[in-house]
Order: sequence, then structure tokens, then C-alpha cells
Amino acid sequence: MFRQLEELEQLVRQAKAGARAQKLEAETTQAAEVLREAERTMMAVEQRAARERPDAAKAVEQAELARKRLDEAIREVAKNHLNQDPGILRTIEGARAEIDGTRIKAQATLDEIGRDREESKKALQVARDAYLKLRQELDELQPALAPRFGDSDRLVRQAGEHLPEGQVRILAEEVDDSRSVFGMLDREQQHAQLMIWMGRYRRIQDRVDVEHDLTPESMTQLDRIFPMLRDLSHQYMPGYIEAFSRAFTTDWEAYVADAQARLLAATEGSRRAREVESVRAERQVRDQDQAKRAAEVLRQAIEGLKMAMVGADPDSEEGSAEFFDALRKVVLAGGSSDTRVLQLVAPYQSRLDGKDFRALRRNLDRSTDDDARVQEDNSLRERLADLIAQTRGKDVLMIGGAVREDARRSLQRVFEFDELDWEPYEAARPAMLSSLEERIRNRTVDYVLILKEFVSHSVSGRLRPLCEEHGIPCLMIEHGYGASQVAEALGGALARSA
Repeated sequence: MFRQLEELEQLVRQAKAGARAQKLEAETTQAAEVLREAERTMMAVEQRAARERPDAAKAVEQAELARKRLDEAIREVAKNHLNQDPGILRTIEGARAEIDGTRIKAQATLDEIGRDREESKKALQVARDAYLKLRQELDELQPALAPRFGDSDRLVRQAGEHLPEGQVRILAEEVDDSRSVFGMLDREQQHAQLMIWMGRYRRIQDRVDVEHDLTPESMTQLDRIFPMLRDLSHQYMPGYIEAFSRAFTTDWEAYVADAQARLLAATEGSRRAREVESVRAERQVRDQDQAKRAAEVLRQAIEGLKMAMVGADPDSEEGSAEFFDALRKVVLAGGSSDTRVLQLVAPYQSRLDGKDFRALRRNLDRSTDDDARVQEDNSLRERLADLIAQTRGKDVLMIGGAVREDARRSLQRVFEFDELDWEPYEAARPAMLSSLEERIRNRTVDYVLILKEFVSHSVSGRLRPLCEEHGIPCLMIEHGYGASQVAEALGGALARSA
């Protein structure tokens, strides 16, 4: 009805909105500068805390320890009736003053840093809230002005990281995002990382318990963090962490700093271990390739030797030259101990002269000796068949002399012992004898053989009664340790027990 009046009122409203928007823009710009200054102050305080707080905390701790030492020294002075000595009393007072002065100065630094941090956080919170309120109103009146405040808006988000709500959000997101890769850390890294997270969580929790300054949304987010950390600890079990106990309390700033140092050291150690493992793996691959190439070279050399032996008569002059040339290639390829080579050249052992075939001759001699020993053992086994039926599968302990592995294997092969443990006399001293006695008490052996020529009377004097007590045959081998002597002792003992 009153169209022109309505147009007039609309123009008035627009004029007021424009004036208000202009004023808001100026106020928002000013609030952004206040926020920026508050953030700079906060960063300066945090830098000072990082620089001075560890030394001050350490100084307080050392002063507390020194005070305990002083108290102990004062008790000793009184106990020894020295507390009437003026010189000692002056020294005590001087030490007390020095300790108290150090502690008071360091504690004052800690208190000042704490106050500055709290004040700077409150100032940052007030500046952030003021800026956000103005920005919200400005967006409602003039949304097009938003790009002008992009830097300030980013500063607000950054400032939020110094405040409880921002710390809760960052910690929750960090834990949530890291759970999928937590298993890739080694045990020490996992332990240190959980310490960091739990220290940060407890630091926030303690502040919330005192100041109750979290929004309901942030409280819900904070309550989610502990179960996530507990589940990680239960799943990977990196080690005990005191901060999981609500009864445990400490300086959480120092706790987190210590855990961060541990994580850094663990990460560096893990990096070095990976480098060592990488070098080892590369070397292993390289060694395997070299072994394969060497095996192929040897195979080809052996094939050449076979062809030389087939294509020419090794007993003729021409064939002999070809045979020895091929054999030298086998030796150069590392075939002096290869069983295939030893079998091929055994018929020509008497003709292997010269230094080129020295190792080959030695291995052929050893192979001949081994074959003879096996044949001898097999012959002995045929004669001792009835005895072996009773010794087969037994665990035997033999004591005395110097261990000879070839003789030990021969005895184990002849009598078909499941295990033959040979302890030298030099080791049969009190500690070792106690260990042997424990094995007898636990009945981990079926027979005890004592080489009488190679042990003192104290060994048999201690072990024989114990073996008798536990029903374990203890046999004295009168001379040497050959299969015949052992068979004689075993046979006699088994016959007496039958």
C-alpha cells in the first residue's frame, strides 16, 4: 500500500548494514592483528619453555636429590658427634643455602614459564573467540569480504592447536590416522610413540579436571582417545607404560619430551638396522650369485674332466696330458673336496703328483681313512649286535680327556646312541660338575661314561654315588676311549644288571 515508504525503509536498512559492515571490517582487521600478536606471544613463550624448562626441571630434581644427601650427611654428623664442630656446621649451612638457592631459582623459572604459558593461552583464547565472533557477523552481512581475511582465518586454525579443543582434535586425528601403520613400527618405536600419545592425553586430561574448559563435543572426542591407545597397547604389547594408570602422575611436559627423545633414538636405530639388513641382504644375494656361478664353473670343469676321461686313455701319454689339464681346471674351480671329483679320480690317486694336486691328495687320503673307519665300525657293529640292541636310542654322557669329534661320531655310530655328549676334563670343575650333577638328578641321561685315565678321583667320587642313587649306570672306562673299551664296559654293566 505504501510502496515508497517501504523502499525508503529498505534504503535505510541497507545504509545501516553498509555502515555496520564497514565498522565490522575495521574491527575484524583489528581483532586479527590482536590474534596475530597473541599467537606470536604464545610461540615465544613455547620457545622459551622448550629452551629453559628441561634444564630448570633437571636442576630442581638434582636439588631434591642433593637435599636428601645433605640430610643423610647431617645424620652421620650427629651420629659421630661432630655437630659441635663450628667448621662442619658452617659447611652444612653453606651446602643448605647452595642447594636451596639452586632449587628456588630453578623452581621460580618453572613457575614463571607456567604462568606465562597459561596467560598466553588465555590471551590467545580471548583473541580467537573475539575474532571468530566478528567474522561470523561479517559473513552474515558481507560474505563477499571473506577472501580478504584468508590469512587471518588460517591463523585462527593454527592458534587453535595451542588450545585444549585444538589439542584434543589433533591428538584424536593423529591416533586415528596412525592406527593402520602402527604395526609397521618396531617395538621400541611403538613403546615411545604410545608414551608420547599417553603423555599428551594425560596433560589435557589433568587440565580439564581442573579447569573444565572443554566443549561437550571436545569432551566426547577426548573420551575416544584412551580406548584407542589401550587397544593399540593390547594388540602390539610394546611394553609397560606407567601413564596408562590413572594413579600415575608426573610432569607431563618432561614426560612427553623424554618420550620424543626415545622415539628419535629408536627411529635412528631402526634406520641403521634397516641399512645393515639391506647391506646383509645385498651381500647374501651377491654371495648366492657368486656361489651359483662358481658351482656352474665347477660343473662345467667336472664335465670336461669326464669327457677327457672318456675321449682319451688317461694311461697313455696324450690322454694323460689331457686328463691332468682337465683335472687342474677342476682344482682351480674349487673341486678338490667335491665328492664327485674324489670318486672320479680315486683310481688314479697314485699318479697325482706335484703341488697342484696337494689338496686333492689330502682329501683322497681322508676319504680313504673315513671309508676304512666306517668299514671297521660296521665290522664291529656286527660283533656287537646284541649289545647295540640295548644301547640303541640312549642318551649318553662321557666325561674326561680332550674331545675328538671323529671319535665321538664313531662311538655314536657304532652303538647307535641317540645323543653322545662328551664333556672334557678341563670343564669338569666345580661349576661344571654341579651342572652335570643336575643333569643326573633330572635323569636327562641314560648312561654316564667316565674316562678313568683323564679325570681326577673327585669326579668319579661325586658322580658315581649320585648315579647309583638315581638308577643311572655309571661306567668307568679303564683305558682310552675306543669302541672296544666302551663295549667292554657297557657289556659288563648290562650283564650285571640283567
